Amino acid sequence: MLDEDVPSLTRTQLSQRLSLSIDAPVNSGLYPTSKIQKGPVLVRGSADLSGEGVGLGVPIAKVAYRVFFPGKAHIIERLTDDQLHTWIVDYELNLEERLTLKSGKKVQSENFYALKERFASLHKAIGASRGLIEYSSSALRRTLGLSTTFEPTCSVGNVCVSYTIDRRASMLSVSVDARGLNKAGCSEMILLNELDGGLFDRYRDSNGLALVGKEIGTWEETSSDCVMLIDSRHNITLLLRNVAQSTMYRGREVVPGRLSWTGIAYVIAPPRTDFSYDISIREDL
Repeated sequence: MLDEDVPSLTRTQLSQRLSLSIDAPVNSGLYPTSKIQKGPVLVRGSADLSGEGVGLGVPIAKVAYRVFFPGKAHIIERLTDDQLHTWIVDYELNLEERLTLKSGKKVQSENFYALKERFASLHKAIGASRGLIEYSSSALRRTLGLSTTFEPTCSVGNVCVSYTIDRRASMLSVSVDARGLNKAGCSEMILLNELDGGLFDRYRDSNGLALVGKEIGTWEETSSDCVMLIDSRHNITLLLRNVAQSTMYRGREVVPGRLSWTGIAYVIAPPRTDFSYDISIREDL
């Protein structure tokens, strides 16, 4: 499975101005995440609305303190009729998130990454600690000239995701088959749904919670039956529902030149290998 197997641009129109597309990863994008094989992304006119985000329904795997992302994919298209369109995407998880010094030297210390994971767990579990951890992380990055990179590594397996686009309902249905993922040591499979944090700046849910900008937080669990991410500039809303046997998180991070994502993530624990959910896409003209 090679990057070249991904069409230069695969697109399905949702409305006159809004479409979903999949493109091959690139090595020269604005953000480090440009090397990751993205899932379907929203496009308005000719503008990609994903920002630094990886798109919709993208699988990643956590093995101990290591996180693996897809760097390659093979795509099959199936056009059922003029209203139903399916992409079957076989992702290979062969990129690992690493930290790189300003000199270009990669941080290789396993103890360093283990400590980083401990702080990430603390950040996730204790809300009161987040401000201090984020400040300390930014200071450390500035002092050491650290940057996040995604480096090719031994693949931890494949995850096949089927995306069915229903133009009538303006719905994207995501169905995941993770039987090809190496389960040895895998603690979590995560389905990322991320778009541009500069655009999708509002969050609402069925519990009545309404948040704007930084209020959304960076990694907050939500038990709401239904959540919405809203692009207030273009009046676009994504609606997702909580799914049994998974944990749902919301988040948003915007740091100029480094981060720009807003998203909803589903966290699934092995040995489960199948998972499905729907994303309703609304555009108010």
